[in-house]
Amino acid sequence: MAFTPVVITCPEGCDDDLEPVSFDECNPSVSASEINHIYVASGGAADFTDVSDPTEWADRLSQDGSVPEGSTFLAIDLIRELTVIADKPAPTITSKDISNNRTIDVQAAYVINVTVDDFNEINQKFFQTLNCGSRAKIWYSTLGGLLFGGNTGRKAQVKVYPSLGRGNTEIATLSGTASWKTLPTDFDDFTTNPIGVAA
Repeated sequence: MAFTPVVITCPEGCDDDLEPVSFDECNPSVSASEINHIYVASGGAADFTDVSDPTEWADRLSQDGSVPEGSTFLAIDLIRELTVIADKPAPTITSKDISNNRTIDVQAAYVINVTVDDFNEINQKFFQTLNCGSRAKIWYSTLGGLLFGGNTGRKAQVKVYPSLGRGNTEIATLSGTASWKTLPTDFDDFTTNPIGVAA
């Protein structure tokens, strides 16, 4: 299934027709929402031609930075797959009052709250480097089998630190956030997650 980005054209006036909606009484569209993987590339990595293509993912996924055999991508284009427990609340919207008693939304600030429980030196070094301030390009998937980020991914700041809880049943984790800001109408495109699907 080819990925088709959603292009939104905002109404020109206040009283334009509404877009259609879809609700099924017997078969509603529901999907498990917990984020289980975040895919991280360098901020300068190439966009996808088709983010729903499992072959393109296979050519770019690399946990150790080595280019997969037969791939034509460069090292900067490679993607690390992080196994996480994460959530993404609704964004914080910044609004501005303008003339004639009107209000417009000017910015949406998104955050993914991330916990990594594979606590080891390799993962700690990975996040230490990201914490230097460089922007990463990310995509993220859910337990319900959806992949978000579209062909371009999201340019995000990823800040993750060691977290040590109290109690003899707690485990050491790496916890923090991935955050970015967009226009309020700029939702993340999503498709069925192609990772693990045979090419």
